[in-house]
Order: sequence, then structure tokens, then C-alpha cells
Amino acid sequence: MVSIMGNEIKYNLKEASESLGISLNTLKKRMDHLQIDTVIDGKKKLISSDDLQRLKEISQKQKTIKLTDSIDDELSGEIKNLRERLDKIESRLIDNQINSQLIDNLTARILEQSSIIESLILKNKSIISSVDESKTKTTSEKPQKARQQDFSEKPLGYALEGKTPVAEKPLGSEPEKNTSDTIKPKISRSGRGKKANPQESAIRKAVAEKFPNGLPKRLEKEPLDALLKEFKSSEDPIVSAIEKKYVQDIISRIRSETKVL
Repeated sequence: MVSIMGNEIKYNLKEASESLGISLNTLKKRMDHLQIDTVIDGKKKLISSDDLQRLKEISQKQKTIKLTDSIDDELSGEIKNLRERLDKIESRLIDNQINSQLIDNLTARILEQSSIIESLILKNKSIISSVDESKTKTTSEKPQKARQQDFSEKPLGYALEGKTPVAEKPLGSEPEKNTSDTIKPKISRSGRGKKANPQESAIRKAVAEKFPNGLPKRLEKEPLDALLKEFKSSEDPIVSAIEKKYVQDIISRIRSETKVL
């Protein structure tokens, strides 16, 4: 109930608490805290309109403070979440950068290995083509030399360069002596009309230069390795392709030829 005392409106405590939206006990505590005195009207305790307005302003400020604190708490939580998300994104970016560098390094190594393999393939192809070319030349010259040998072994009734028969002598003349031995060309046992192998020639030349006084009874590992090293460093792809087993075979052949002589 509202009371008017001396042209001033006063409110009882129950109405004041309802107006403020707080309990009666809370109102009494705030009045004690702010040192607001009540006005006694008979058995009723009243509060002036100025004091009530003062309590309303304080209550509004407290609500604003609470609301601000709540908003601050929510913003703090959001800021914390944003920071955590930024940290995760930053760590992912760092990991991606490291992975990108690893991928770039691996790609560079793969390209380098590919170029090395490609150069080796090209070198092997050139070596194989050179060897095949030399074999083709040797094979094509064999029938030609065989035909020349057949022509040299024909009887004297045929000319060496054609098949026109030689004029016969009249009867009663002395028979010609068999001169086929002088006409037949001599064929060396070592050559037998074959073209010299460039690898064998290179080995024989190197052995002759390395051992001018003849091969030793036993060829040690060091001079053999020196010969192989000399062949591998050659600019000729056929010579650089010489293998150890072939060197040993040619050296054995040289030994056997030396024994025959």
C-alpha cells in the first residue's frame, strides 16, 4: 500500500520488494548495506520514493554488471575456442609445409635418378648397336673371302678373275707342270679370312705394352685390374664394354700361341 506523508509518497517494504523484483529479505539486506532508514507509520515500515528510486538504480546497475559479466564470460569462451582453432590450423599449415618440402625433395631425387637411368640406357644402346654393327660387318665379309678362296683353288684351265678356259697346247707338246701350289694363296691359320675383333685387338695391344718381355707364368690380380681399368676408361664404347672373363680368355689364347711358337 502506498502512503502519502507530508506531500511525499512512501511505500511499504513488501510493495517495494515487488517493485524491485527481489525478495523482502534481499531488500532489507540492501537497505542495511546502503544504510537506508525506514519510516515508521504505526505498525508499518515504509520507504521513501527517493530511496526506492535509489534501490532501483542500484538494482539496474547490478543487472547490467551481471549481464556484462555473462557476456564477457561467453566472449572469453569464444575467444579461447578461436585461439585453440587457430593453433590447430597453424600446426596443420606447418605440417603441410614440411610435407610439401619432403615431396619436393623426393620429386627432385626421383627426377635425378630417372635422368641417370636414361643416360645409362642410352649408353648401353649405343654399345649394343656398335657391337651389332661390327658383327654384321664381320658376317658380310665371310662369304666374300670364301669366294675368293674358291677362285684361288680352281685348276689352271680357268682364269683367276673369270671362268674363261685357258687355251690348250697341241698334242705332242710337253705337259705342263702342276703349279697349283704356287698359284693357291696361302691362308694363315690365325686369320682364316676373319676380320680382327676390336676387343681382342685392344687386349692384345694392351698386353704387349704391359708385358714387353712376355707374359709372366701367373698373372696377378693387380695387373689384371689395371688392364680392366684401362679398358673401362676408353672412349671407344666397344673397348669400354670388355669384361674380365674375356680378358682372361684372350690371355690364355696368347699363352697357347706363345707355346706353339
